[in-house]
Amino acid sequence: ISRDSQMEKLAQEVLERIASSLVRTGYTPQQLFDRLDKDRNGALSRLELEEVIMSLQPDLTPSEREAVFRKLDMDKSGVVDLNEFHAAVQAVNAAPLVALEEKIRQLQR
Repeated sequence: ISRDSQMEKLAQEVLERIASSLVRTGYTPQQLFDRLDKDRNGALSRLELEEVIMSLQPDLTPSEREAVFRKLDMDKSGVVDLNEFHAAVQAVNAAPLVALEEKIRQLQR
């Protein structure tokens, strides 16, 4: 598998984790976006996005984090606006992942 396709797969996995956490916590994409948008400028910088990325997958290298950011920054403007964030998160169907996590938890009891 090429490095680019590995990065794409990894970025997709991080997006799935973000979407799963939204389902689990009951947050909407807008609410998470607002929490991450520390300076309230209506766009997420790399630094603001790093917070959620690193909380979900702290072992990512800088180049892997960059791949996640590029996947979210659809218009390549250097920031992620609410529409881009919402579209990326909505494109992931997190419900099956959350259901699987719940089954695993039940088996571990």
